[in-house]
Amino acid sequence: MMLVNTGIVSGVSAFLGLFRQYISRKNLLSWTTAADADCLAKGTLLSYIASGYYGISAGVLLLAFAPIYLKIVGGLFLICPFVLYLCSKTKREEKIALTDEQKDKISNYIVLMWNFYHHTVTKKNNHLPPDNISVAPSSQVANRTSPTNIGLYLLSAFCAMKQGIISSDELLTRLENCLNTLDKLERWNGHFLNWYNTENLASLTPKYCSAVDSGNMIC
Repeated sequence: MMLVNTGIVSGVSAFLGLFRQYISRKNLLSWTTAADADCLAKGTLLSYIASGYYGISAGVLLLAFAPIYLKIVGGLFLICPFVLYLCSKTKREEKIALTDEQKDKISNYIVLMWNFYHHTVTKKNNHLPPDNISVAPSSQVANRTSPTNIGLYLLSAFCAMKQGIISSDELLTRLENCLNTLDKLERWNGHFLNWYNTENLASLTPKYCSAVDSGNMIC
């Protein structure tokens, strides 16, 4: 319902913008922002009328002096504050809560996904996450990683601790081991390169920095 309310307010703003641009030539920098629209949708009838002052004024002028086909627009200007107020009073749908069975299923998915990092991020690969595991024709861990892989691993470790899958001590150990490895990696102006060999920590050619991967790691 809030989206509908905000959408109507935005529509009124568009009408006002056209009116100011092509008719009144005044208040061209006066706009209703998304935040204002959100606040407006929560107000009283008086606040809707007060906030719609320009629209109501334009509606009165259009009804009084405009041709018949514009009088309809004027009428819309006049009734908009009342429509918005009535819409804001409509009951919202209740949020649907997850069942215990659904929560358990999601928790199991999380555990299974964390197991990927539990089994692959080890001392053998310098505590770095592999980019992937090949499953056919045989199972094989890829001995390369990227800033995206590393960033998501660190985030996943934190989430695993919040979910109670690993302890805070294990999280700190994993973070320390990974960060110590990161200190050894070649960089360019502070940026990690896009690919590294997880066994010998050599940067892979061609060497380059990725805007997407750097952004993912920052996040």
